[in-house]
Amino acid sequence: MSIRQSASSRQRVRNAIRHQPGTGIPAGELTMDRRFMEALLSWKGVRNIEKMDHMQMLIECSRLLRHDLVCLQSDPAESGGPDSSTRLSDISRAAGEGLFVFWVVDGAFQRTLHRHDFMALMKAIARRPDDVVGEMERSSVAVTLLIEQGLNHGAHGIIIADDIAYQRSTYISPAFGKRYLLPLWRQQVMAVKAHDIPVFFHSDGNLNSFLPIIVDAGFDGLQCIEPAAGMDIVTIRRSYGTRLCLMGNIDPSLLCDPDNCVVGKKGYQKLDRTLTDLITAVGGSGGLIVGSCSGLHAGMSPERVCHMYERVSQSKRA
Repeated sequence: MSIRQSASSRQRVRNAIRHQPGTGIPAGELTMDRRFMEALLSWKGVRNIEKMDHMQMLIECSRLLRHDLVCLQSDPAESGGPDSSTRLSDISRAAGEGLFVFWVVDGAFQRTLHRHDFMALMKAIARRPDDVVGEMERSSVAVTLLIEQGLNHGAHGIIIADDIAYQRSTYISPAFGKRYLLPLWRQQVMAVKAHDIPVFFHSDGNLNSFLPIIVDAGFDGLQCIEPAAGMDIVTIRRSYGTRLCLMGNIDPSLLCDPDNCVVGKKGYQKLDRTLTDLITAVGGSGGLIVGSCSGLHAGMSPERVCHMYERVSQSKRA
């Protein structure tokens, strides 16, 4: 069955964001790198992979994994990659397949971080934060422009990716976040909601101290929720209820076989148990989109990934 035949995919995602159960739990990934997609397509016996462009691969892999959504990156992941205008045209291409399309835009903190040495930036934030914030404010203008471009080309949702954390904590204090980042996030969220479109926040790492600020900014959802970094999705659901739709959370280690991802059933019990616990604890009342917390990358087992999404698909039919 092609994706476009499943007219319920977009509605399933919308219902999850609105915490409206009854249409099944949607699924999708923040990113799938080319090497993983090639491995998946090869394992599935797809021919002429070398002739596929990135979007053909992404759409075909989304179909094989029974995804309801696709995330398109507004900023090229590698130098020499497609420019933003090329990626904008991909929005309608993915939407034409019946997928809910998230347009992913790097946030102001992340853009500033990319332009500086990490330690130098952290010292500047500690010693002269007002100087750094001026640069972040200018970056936020670019963020809003990219958001508007994505929405004007038909994106159904926005993910603002601001990697502010690592496994133990955040790079900046909640006080800095509340004073300087919160106003920028509110402006960006308002730009999205002016179009009546949902907007999610993404960051790896331990965000627990920042969750009240993320909610206060008006985000509709949170993507990643990295369990190895101390992000307990059940606790987050209890604390924030219907204020956040939760997307991701599956530990990538569960999607790799111990011996370099050789095909086999060993270890499926833990993956199955994790999925069952997640769907039972969080998915029953809506507000959950299942996926890995990391995206799908080279080294992951296509068989295990397919197994995971088959289990999620069964919940849609239940």
